[in-house]
Amino acid sequence: MDGLREYQQPIIVYIPPYGELRGGAWVVIDPTINQRHMEMYADPEARGGILEPEGIVEIKFRMKDQTKAMHRLNSSMKMRNKRRASAKS
Repeated sequence: MDGLREYQQPIIVYIPPYGELRGGAWVVIDPTINQRHMEMYADPEARGGILEPEGIVEIKFRMKDQTKAMHRLNSSMKMRNKRRASAKS
């Protein structure tokens, strides 16, 4: 990574169709390492993820955080909350 930071020639990164960039690979090719000389492109069919699939499985919500997310994101939960609020008033 230090080499990329100091490199003075154009650096072009391309992720081809159906190519996938995962995990720590983002750190190595992040264009902010050398903004003057580094560019990154990806085909619309390419994918990128922050975590490896095994890491995604291990992310856990605490029940109170899960409930907050459900009330914030789920449309039927939002409607239920509105009905409850109007019933209380």
